[in-house]
Amino acid sequence: MLKQNNKSQKGFSLIEVMTAAAVISGLGVAIYELQMSALATSQGSVTKQLVLQYSSDLIDNMFAQNTPSSTSTLSLIPGGILSYYVETAYSVAVSPNKNCSLDICSDSDWAKYNIYLWKNNLQTKTNIPATNVHAIICQDSKLSIPSATSPNCDGSGNLVLKVFWTAHLDTAESLQLGTSNYIMLRIPQR
Repeated sequence: MLKQNNKSQKGFSLIEVMTAAAVISGLGVAIYELQMSALATSQGSVTKQLVLQYSSDLIDNMFAQNTPSSTSTLSLIPGGILSYYVETAYSVAVSPNKNCSLDICSDSDWAKYNIYLWKNNLQTKTNIPATNVHAIICQDSKLSIPSATSPNCDGSGNLVLKVFWTAHLDTAESLQLGTSNYIMLRIPQR
């Protein structure tokens, strides 16, 4: 004969514990993905802000350069100081022959110095790996979107500053950010 226990059982069954663990794990994964998405978006915003800051500084320096040359003019293409800034393809930051913050420089030397500072800042002071940054100042009347392989400049029209970069994030994070990692700034005619 079976003996019946009239006391109510206390505690949780194994199935209840496993169900609770599965629910808590699912919530943990969801919170982790939300956190990673927020972190990736934040990192992308900071990177874009730094790129904009360094690019705006370059444009300001283009118009603020103070050379002893009495023939300097700020006219846009052809001729004038700004013509020295035009590039036709992506290039890396190359150390100029002169340090124009200390030496007397020609208009051409100033342009090389400013471009070097700009590209060097983009490659070393942002959170982008240097191999993933592509920056150029070119003529582009259509304002075509740059890519990693081509700045898509048509060689006519106004000067445009373009920066394209590839994020160094995991695949899941890159999917959250998308592929719009570029800026284009039209250089004003002053």
